[in-house]
Amino acid sequence: MASDPFGQMIAQIVKEIVGDVYSEDLYLLSYNLGKWIYLIDALDDFDKDIKKQNYNVFVNSFKDVKTKEEFIKIHIKEILEIFTQVLMIIE
Repeated sequence: MASDPFGQMIAQIVKEIVGDVYSEDLYLLSYNLGKWIYLIDALDDFDKDIKKQNYNVFVNSFKDVKTKEEFIKIHIKEILEIFTQVLMIIE
């Protein structure tokens, strides 16, 4: 849910850029790619966001870890599932 607004924004930007050739498939691709970008950025910023006490979807959802390295080590299966599901385009 946290990545939805960024996915919507990317889909809208793509719609503005491509104009008349915009389609449902292009919407799904750009929306899901936007969500993936949001999540990969959150993963990349994990340690920084803990230090600065910034919101981070992973930090807030997985409170049992304190570093990105530990998070990836403990929750690799969940991380892979999240990123795989986001890129699956299902109508």
